[in-house]
Amino acid sequence: YEADGFFIWRNEALIKEVQRLRLHFDTVYKSRFDDSAEINRNLIKRFADDPKVSALFSDPSISALVSELGIRIPVFCGPIVTHYTSNDATGQAYGLPLHQDWPSMGSSLNSLIIWFNLSDSSPSTHSIAVARGMHKQGLLSGSQTEKGYVLDDTNVENLTVLDIRAGELLIMSSFLPHKTHVHSHASEWKLSLSRRIDDLSDAKWAERGYRNAYGNTVDRNLFMM
Repeated sequence: YEADGFFIWRNEALIKEVQRLRLHFDTVYKSRFDDSAEINRNLIKRFADDPKVSALFSDPSISALVSELGIRIPVFCGPIVTHYTSNDATGQAYGLPLHQDWPSMGSSLNSLIIWFNLSDSSPSTHSIAVARGMHKQGLLSGSQTEKGYVLDDTNVENLTVLDIRAGELLIMSSFLPHKTHVHSHASEWKLSLSRRIDDLSDAKWAERGYRNAYGNTVDRNLFMM
């Protein structure tokens, strides 16, 4: 983790939990998909709100792992984030560009990301690509866009598409550059979920008043629909 900025963690009990989550997603949420990409995306968001998903991120084994990585007082930073990748109308072959997560957090400097996928991901399918070891360089140069803080990929080296089995956890530094790997010929879809974890004991974060870059907005007109 210190050298590369990430590692892949295999825990058999969690893999079984993710298998149950996949079945739950297929039967309760995916079964409600229709021709409306907007409805499908909303169903994916609602899946992220499912108590079963929250429970997985709060599993004691994950808490123990986070503690081993030096986070003394873990707190969740923002909501559970979904990453749905597909070449159909719902996914539209879109992937997040090269970025670091810390600019969207602005919180503890030792913060990390917990990421897992409901299906296998590899260079021959949809996956995630990381710039091994570049977390050591801190915040890299980029541009603020509508899609977030996007890095200049001409200066990024060692970009590797990861091979991760369903249920294995990707643990990565919030400063690790990464992006979605979209395979143009993949017929299957990928749904991964991630959560950011901060450390309340970080002195530098305390000096900044424990602020967080996430915000909440409410659509006041929604009840009129």
